[in-house]
Formats: sequence, structure tokens, C-alpha cells
Amino acid sequence: MALSRKHFKELAVILGQHKTSIDLNLAIVEFCLNHNRHFKRETFLNAIEKASQEIEQVEKKWSISNIVNDKEFFLNK
Repeated sequence: MALSRKHFKELAVILGQHKTSIDLNLAIVEFCLNHNRHFKRETFLNAIEKASQEIEQVEKKWSISNIVNDKEFFLNK
């Protein structure tokens, strides 16, 4: 079974969420290119970056210092 766009999107999200190294990302790019001739390298790398930025925003929002300083967090509303 060939890898599809759906597989590539899911893989990019996983890599971005786990903040993988550029070396690992490029190795996976090579793997994907070998398994699907329509694979788009830049689109894939951009999707990894987008997922990484999204997880950073979530981590920043839910960081312990933000929670501790949020007076309403502990009011059980």
C-alpha cells in the first residue's frame, strides 16, 4: 500500500508535536519520497512546523506559571 496525503499529514503532525530534529525530519522526507512520487517536501516540512508552533502555543497557555498566576483558575467556576 502506498502512503497517501492523509498519512503524510498525520505523520507531520506527530513529528511537529514531538519537536523532532531536522535530521530525523529530513530522513523521513527521503522515506516518503521513496514511497510516493507525488510527495511534496516543502508542504510536509511546513506542516511539521505548523504543528510544532501549535503545540508551543498550548504549552505556553498551560504552563505552570500561567496557571499559578491565574487568580480565576482556582475559583472552581
